[in-house]
Amino acid sequence: MGTTNQVFQNRSPLTVRGSMDRLPVRDTLSHRSQPATQKMSRVAGHFVAICLAPIAICINFTNYGPLIPLLQHILHVTSGQIGLFSAVLFLCLALANIPGGILSDIFGARRTMLGSLFLVSLSAFLCPLIPTFSWMIVCRALTGLGAGIALVAGSHATAQLGRYEALAQGLNGGAAQLGAGLGLVATPSLLALIGWQSTFVASGLLGLLAIFAWLFVPKVIDERGRDSHQQADLAAGVRSRVIWTLGLSNMGTFGLGNAVTAWLAVYFAVSYGLSLPLAAGLGSLALFAGALFRPLGGIILARSQRAIFLIRGGTLMAFLGLIILALPIGTLPIACGGLLMFSLGTTLPYAAIFSTAAHHGKQQAFGSGVAQGLIAVLASPVAIVGPPIIGLIKEQTGMFTYAFGFIVLVFSVLPVIASWYLSHALALEERKGASIQRC
Repeated sequence: MGTTNQVFQNRSPLTVRGSMDRLPVRDTLSHRSQPATQKMSRVAGHFVAICLAPIAICINFTNYGPLIPLLQHILHVTSGQIGLFSAVLFLCLALANIPGGILSDIFGARRTMLGSLFLVSLSAFLCPLIPTFSWMIVCRALTGLGAGIALVAGSHATAQLGRYEALAQGLNGGAAQLGAGLGLVATPSLLALIGWQSTFVASGLLGLLAIFAWLFVPKVIDERGRDSHQQADLAAGVRSRVIWTLGLSNMGTFGLGNAVTAWLAVYFAVSYGLSLPLAAGLGSLALFAGALFRPLGGIILARSQRAIFLIRGGTLMAFLGLIILALPIGTLPIACGGLLMFSLGTTLPYAAIFSTAAHHGKQQAFGSGVAQGLIAVLASPVAIVGPPIIGLIKEQTGMFTYAFGFIVLVFSVLPVIASWYLSHALALEERKGASIQRC
């Protein structure tokens, strides 16, 4: 392990402090002619925009949850049909990840973010206008498309912060977790105050606030005084071993967390006899913990520059944590320990995975946005099919042991293996890229 980490540290631009300053791109945040106070105000504004956007986006992922009984009554649909509100959104989100990366490389993160945030806000405003199931499903699809583009663009934008990139990446991911949690917590209160239609409109207004913040984000300028953009070579990204290993690691952390978190409330209620409110509160801790653990991962990455250590540790902790949750041990404290390990494993490596992908995409000249879009797509299968698989196995067996055990075998073992292969894949592709440049 020491040898592979040393190889990565010697070769990867992530492991050199200030390496972004040596790239042939300067940004309006770090130009030396700017006064220190002006630079810091621009950095602060950039941080606000990067954190506000995922909150405004991800609140739409969960805001319909507390409204399910009311929506079923209004729309005259079954529980299975209302489940399409989530399935359609995440399917469209996955479809939009790669286009979002390509658009970010070609047009820049700022323009891409403004357009995608507008789509998310528009879909939130349109959703309650016509209270029919088909209309609202179309609106949820639009939300997913806008969110898929915006989340990749936001991750892409963190590279503009230079030495603050790792922290920004972690805060961006933590804000997404916070937004999803707020959707669950705030919706019941908003429903009582302003009604269900206005609850959706409130989400759209938050999106407009994020658009306003992004209007003041500075552009990235190259040495010729022009907007700086990257190449977007999707085929080269697909051929990259590094992208596949990072994508599988993302599936075993980010994707696995989304799949299992949806069932945690029911898991604690059924397995340990807790009341549903208490079980839901315990299950939601994993969601809110991500708002702390993702920024913590960014801080650790910025200070130690050991991305592979975070990625390997995260996939392994997620694997072991889910095994503990799957075991029929019947002891709540041990299960809570497994939940903490699972939450750490699925959220702590977020900044390391996406920052490594961004740097590698730029270094290999197929685009940071393309790289981040691809690893986001590779994480999506478990997020899309995992919850119904867990529900089906649990319904057939009456236990979460087999359901979680199946998810571990199919969606967690391979990511652990991929994370240990990552340093070798990085070394191979960087040597290959260096030999091509010499030729």
